[in-house]
Amino acid sequence: MLEQSNLKIHVLKILQDENWIGLCNVLEQKFNQTPNEINVLQVTPETVTVLTKSLQTVREKLVEQNDIYFKTLKQIYKSLRNAVAYNPEGQILIADSETVLSDTAQILDCLKENEVGWDCLKMLLQFLINLVIENELISKKVWALFSNDLKQLLRNNICLYHSSALVYNIFHMDLHLLEENDDIIKHILDSYKQNDSNEYVTFLLELFIKNVSLNTTYISYSAENRMLCLEMMKEIMNKDKTWVTQELLDVLSEQFKKKSDCILKTVTNYLKEIEPFEVTLLLDVLAGVSSDESYVQFLQKDKSLLINCAFLLKSVHEVGRTADNNFSVIPKLSQLDNSTEQEILEHPSYGFKATIVRLLANLCWKHRNNQDLICLNRNIVIIQWVIFAIRNVCENNIENQDIIKSMNAQGVISSETLYQMGITLHSDERQTITVLPLDVNK
Repeated sequence: MLEQSNLKIHVLKILQDENWIGLCNVLEQKFNQTPNEINVLQVTPETVTVLTKSLQTVREKLVEQNDIYFKTLKQIYKSLRNAVAYNPEGQILIADSETVLSDTAQILDCLKENEVGWDCLKMLLQFLINLVIENELISKKVWALFSNDLKQLLRNNICLYHSSALVYNIFHMDLHLLEENDDIIKHILDSYKQNDSNEYVTFLLELFIKNVSLNTTYISYSAENRMLCLEMMKEIMNKDKTWVTQELLDVLSEQFKKKSDCILKTVTNYLKEIEPFEVTLLLDVLAGVSSDESYVQFLQKDKSLLINCAFLLKSVHEVGRTADNNFSVIPKLSQLDNSTEQEILEHPSYGFKATIVRLLANLCWKHRNNQDLICLNRNIVIIQWVIFAIRNVCENNIENQDIIKSMNAQGVISSETLYQMGITLHSDERQTITVLPLDVNK
């Protein structure tokens, strides 16, 4: 192994002789990292000189587009990546170098335009990722120099995994950059639509939703991007709701009330429209938040939301009686045979009435004024949630309890109604009544 001073002399001689294979061998030996092991390399001013001089020399050769220069450049960035890995002192020494970042900016600008250089570009991005990790000052410095390039990489889906990983690590260290660069959300959303298996794109979207004031930007997004945001909100809320603000709830509630009528337009030829799906997602998010005692009080103050849900529930039930509508009752279960489980789950009407009742139930929870606004005997709903809704509507409310007590049996339900619901009644030898699916072949 060469000593630091000898290494510098040796590498400068190699550069002078343009012995690129020899340079790669020396750097590979000096900056090798054992896979799956944390091995902090010693970085000295002499080390930085070796790397910066190597980088500068190869940068000047890139105009020739020779494959050997790409291979050499990749080895240089591999050495830089390993030098700063788990090494705060190494990060500072290399970031403070006069030429490493400026040369890297020129090299990145060259590599991104030529697919031949993308393999080298990935190593360059890996170096920058290790350079910014857990260092706020360097993160700001790198973003100031590379922000336009990184946005272009995201926009054009170039080295997406590595570019999104770099952006995430920068924003993770300085959340203020999120507020200052909210335009990047479009690139993040577009990247997520192209490749939702990229965990760093997902991390970026989650970071954005939890830390940017969506109440001021949500409406400006396209319908497709609003839906992606709502889907991510649902996922995040399953783990944490502390980031939700009253202002965001106000915006989502207003959007739901404004657009909920479109859900009634889900006749067959309207299925491809996006808006009904957005309404169902808005409802899912509001219902999910309403299950948290810390937030339901905000929603309970919104009387127009309560009234909207009550009338929407009634309208959905009524429109379900008509033909050519996706809320229509399915009179035979065999009609579902041609639909896959995924198609059923992704339909905007799936679980819609149950979710409305869930939200209504939570809006009435321990809230006397809201309880009094609900008329119990006019809503036909999903049985599991209606039981919970009735419990909340009647809690500490004598008047509503009396309505329940005054109800009397009105006889056996008609066979026509059962047919509309796709079920039939069966009586066995013990006179036990059982509900069964309707067999249309009989």
